[in-house]
Amino acid sequence: MSIKTESEVKSLVYDRRFRKLYIGTKSSGLGVLKGNTLTYFSPDNSILPRYVIARMDVDSEGNLWIASAKNGEGGLYRFDGNEFIHFSTDNSLLTFDLIYGICCRNTSVYISGKGIDGHTVFRIDKTEKGEYSWEEILSDGEYYHEIAADKNDNVYVIFRVPAEGIIKLSADGTKNIITPDRKGDGFVYTKLITDKRGYLWANKISLVSSEHFSVYDGKNWHPAPTAFPENGLESIDVDENNNIWLASYSGIYILNQ
Repeated sequence: MSIKTESEVKSLVYDRRFRKLYIGTKSSGLGVLKGNTLTYFSPDNSILPRYVIARMDVDSEGNLWIASAKNGEGGLYRFDGNEFIHFSTDNSLLTFDLIYGICCRNTSVYISGKGIDGHTVFRIDKTEKGEYSWEEILSDGEYYHEIAADKNDNVYVIFRVPAEGIIKLSADGTKNIITPDRKGDGFVYTKLITDKRGYLWANKISLVSSEHFSVYDGKNWHPAPTAFPENGLESIDVDENNNIWLASYSGIYILNQ
């Protein structure tokens, strides 16, 4: 089937538990495709603060988590399929309204963003009482952006101050810096995701190189196939067979691993 959305697609997340496709758009809010019915949620009919939905993920219970970067009305939004809950500086341990990175892995939700005194990474877990506990796992003055986590709860965070790179925060609390892929100088990382092997897939925007995508196997960086898109990458996902899905300006690309 083909799906026509009201505006450009910025992100895609498939909820395998409830068989829903969540579509983040550029100017019409959140699209929810269930069967053949596509429903939109935006500031017009929900508490969402923006029409653009660029970063979101689904947890193990089927809840959709949306990161918002609208200063003053931003924060974290959870959608259970029926209603939205807004986590902000007023009702959570968040010290910031601008969230730049989000991912769900196992039973945890990870977010990164700008706070009053710098940038912070939180891990959010659901308690036995059905509430959420918040743990600050990284906060040392860096500029944190996109975030990813693997199946072993190792967390990867792009940082951009003082120099572009990727922090690996292991589940035991150990912090290491992954040496950036230096093939092609003058680039910044823009997207991160881990596959089922624990490999880290990173998209980068380069000013001097035509190579924009590479994968880190835990020891070395490797270039992606030449057929991958070189610009306009909006979203990366991994399916249950460990295939890599890329949504770009020029279409959808699939790497069968």
